[in-house]
Amino acid sequence: MLDGLRSEIPEGWEPCTMENSSQLFLHVSGKDDVHRFSGLDTPRKFRIIIMTGSGEVWSSDTMERRVLQDAVTVDWARKSVSVMPLWLVVALQTLVTLLLTLLVEGLVLLAFRFDWKKNWKPFLLVNLVTQGALALFLGTHIVRSGVGSYGMILYSILLLPIEGVIAFVEAVLYARFFQGHSAGRAFAYGLTANAVSYLVGLAAVQMVWEQLVRVLWLGSGM
Repeated sequence: MLDGLRSEIPEGWEPCTMENSSQLFLHVSGKDDVHRFSGLDTPRKFRIIIMTGSGEVWSSDTMERRVLQDAVTVDWARKSVSVMPLWLVVALQTLVTLLLTLLVEGLVLLAFRFDWKKNWKPFLLVNLVTQGALALFLGTHIVRSGVGSYGMILYSILLLPIEGVIAFVEAVLYARFFQGHSAGRAFAYGLTANAVSYLVGLAAVQMVWEQLVRVLWLGSGM
């Protein structure tokens, strides 16, 4: 069956399958009718080809990945493909970043033994402002235009100096407004929390993105 599917690939195109791929370090996985294609050199343009057990073949038109992380849905009954609205893609990716940041940095806040009741307002306000600025940058630059080949690696590198600036700004603000411990402790918390959330984000952002897509896009039947 796989050989039959490969024979349907148009000339000039390369397959991306769970068996192998010519794309560098491309990872393909799937379950519950959701399939993920990711890697260092994920192609910008792609087509979807489906072959059933009976030998029926369907191929989509050429499509283009619009953002760093994108999602499409195949309606087999209608033999059609729908794409998530671009505004929703950007909004979801912003939400992913914000949720991970608040969760991780909130836990680090408790680990530094700051009183949550005394400090939740500056914690939340600072994060909303800084993450809002980060989301604006990503939404207008990296998320929408992408970073070309080796996307996630370059994304991580480009994000590092931005995160460094945000970490310093947050640390200064925490040192000014946090209560219950010294300014030095609050400053150290700001740097530590941002470093931890950056590392956790790199590891977990894909998983959170996929779950939000499942619930808010695929689950809604939009």
